[in-house]
Amino acid sequence: MRYLNMRWINSQDGSVKTLRVNDVKANLTQEEVMAFMEKIATTNLLKTSRNSLVDTVDSATIVDTTSSQLFNLIQ
Repeated sequence: MRYLNMRWINSQDGSVKTLRVNDVKANLTQEEVMAFMEKIATTNLLKTSRNSLVDTVDSATIVDTTSSQLFNLIQ
């Protein structure tokens, strides 16, 4: 599985908002992600757990995971 983990902050209180998007395309670029994240930060779309609007892009990470099934008793 491959997913994109994006993180914004509210610069006033330091609170954080993280958004995970599953199954991102293989050729996703830093420029595409940054443009999207900046748009979110400037349009007042996301709030942190402290109910503060995000206003600053913090980070983005693409995570690749693999799994190996050990057993499956109920099929």
